[in-house]
Amino acid sequence: MGARFSSSNRRPGRAAPAPAPPRGDLVASMQRSASSVGDAFTEAVASASRSVGAFGLEREIASYESKIRARKRQFGVEAYAPLRAADRQALALVFNAARSDISALQAVIDRKRAALAALRDSATPQPVRDNGDAADALARALDVPRATAADALRRTNGDRDAAAAMILEQRQ
Repeated sequence: MGARFSSSNRRPGRAAPAPAPPRGDLVASMQRSASSVGDAFTEAVASASRSVGAFGLEREIASYESKIRARKRQFGVEAYAPLRAADRQALALVFNAARSDISALQAVIDRKRAALAALRDSATPQPVRDNGDAADALARALDVPRATAADALRRTNGDRDAAAAMILEQRQ
């Protein structure tokens, strides 16, 4: 009738299952894997955060540059009548108004470029208790008091990108 299956009747080419590792080794291996996956996930999130922050700053810079170009075009329109009439005083008023508007917009662009540079130069955020060096670097890059930079770093758990974004938001 039917042959009974025994260890000698196994199909050729099929290996016996590997013995299970001791339980302590398995738990330690799983902990190491989970730790490395967690580190990789944290790094990926930080990298994405920096990319999103950089993209947002680049978009804002482009927007302010567009506003400067529009103000220069507006100046040309405003300056035409005083130039045609050879009215130096009116031309000076129009020019000074345009210059102050453009200077204010350029100052915003410079701050955002400094924040973008700080964002690109920053390393992966490391939540640590003492962010002294990071606070100094952030304060210099954004031209803010060190206490402001340190407070922003504390509130963002050491994430320099988020701290820079927070400081820029408070400025506006």
